[in-house]
Amino acid sequence: MTNLTNQDWEFNENNVEVRDRSGNTMHCGDANLMHTIQSSINYYRDEISHYKTQVYKLRLECNRLNNAIVKQHLKIKPITLSYDGCVKLLDSYKSPLNDNSACKGIPMAYIDTVQSHFKGIWRYKYRGTSIPSIGFKRPQASIQKAFATSFAIYPTRTYKEVA
Repeated sequence: MTNLTNQDWEFNENNVEVRDRSGNTMHCGDANLMHTIQSSINYYRDEISHYKTQVYKLRLECNRLNNAIVKQHLKIKPITLSYDGCVKLLDSYKSPLNDNSACKGIPMAYIDTVQSHFKGIWRYKYRGTSIPSIGFKRPQASIQKAFATSFAIYPTRTYKEVA
């Protein structure tokens, strides 16, 4: 018998032996060869699909736990303001005239309030630093909302139209 690189298959001139993971052996003649191979391919394809689904679920759970750890570490509690209070808040964080942003350095506690009062007017960019105590190293170019400590807002239109 000739052993191939895959230990589940053994070939000789007249017969094919197929072994599954539990060690069961199936003898196949030439007529059943394609069907057996296709069945094995489908079985392993289903196995791979199952494992991909499990990895996806684990990644989601890991992200959820990471976000919970960061929220607990940063201790950010949402603050709700009226529309007028929100406008006063943004006035206190106004960017210099030579900056592209409208406001910057706004604490993350106000993100939900600002987004609810000004839908579709601004783009939000999250800002923050690395958090070595929980093992979070911030990427150079961006930061996720869950890891942010502050945010900046950029107008989708000119700031004069908004103000």
